[in-house]
Amino acid sequence: MFKHTPIPWKVEGFCIKFGERFDSVICELKDSPNVFGNAHFIVTACNCHDELLRRLKVTNRALQAAIDAINLVTPGVRMTLEVIIKYNKQAIAKVEERRV
Repeated sequence: MFKHTPIPWKVEGFCIKFGERFDSVICELKDSPNVFGNAHFIVTACNCHDELLRRLKVTNRALQAAIDAINLVTPGVRMTLEVIIKYNKQAIAKVEERRV
């Protein structure tokens, strides 16, 4: 299994950095259109990844608990909640398979 550089990361000058004092460089940025916007987008996505995945899993558990607890849910509402869970599970699986 491949490992990535520990987060958090940050953009500093023409570098993406990490480390306790952000003194280690992951990569140097080439001056090009949108370079800083792209770098900040990448860093934000990386820094939020684990938290977003965790919250998606918690949301699935909450939706499933709601389905299980409410016996009076109409079939349409139940199906909608089940579809949301299905799509969430697909997104989770996609993320987790890319970690391998």
